[in-house]
Amino acid sequence: MRAKFQQPQDSFRTLRILMDTRSPWFVEFARALDATVGTRVYSPDIHVLGRMRRGGCREEAWNGLRVRRFPLQRGYFSPYVAPLLLEDGRILRWLGKREASKNDPLICCLPHYARVAERWPGPVVYYAMDLLRAYEGWDPTHIARLERRMCRAATL
Repeated sequence: MRAKFQQPQDSFRTLRILMDTRSPWFVEFARALDATVGTRVYSPDIHVLGRMRRGGCREEAWNGLRVRRFPLQRGYFSPYVAPLLLEDGRILRWLGKREASKNDPLICCLPHYARVAERWPGPVVYYAMDLLRAYEGWDPTHIARLERRMCRAATL
């Protein structure tokens, strides 16, 4: 059995990772962190009527990792629809923003969560693995704008 990393008293209480479980490299990254420090992993469950879904996160196992899935409205990543949806507040509630200390880091694995990162009380880490603006079907100008916002909000 591997020993957990002992955190200093003044360090963070909970490391939160906001990612997409469809990406195997994010899952491996989260599993490596979870084996070392206390983590909470969050991933969207995108629905056509996601805004209408009530309740909180549902927890599920994903390749040996506990993931809290939260309902997300389809269109949240759109530059035109996202500002109207007000999903950022819901995501922050599910992430536990109220209970988070100013030392609790949030790791964002997609630039689409820039608005969430801008409102997070603790440090933000932007962990990018791909050249996302080259993805087919994604507007490269919009992704570049989101990445600039995310980089401004990120501590690392």
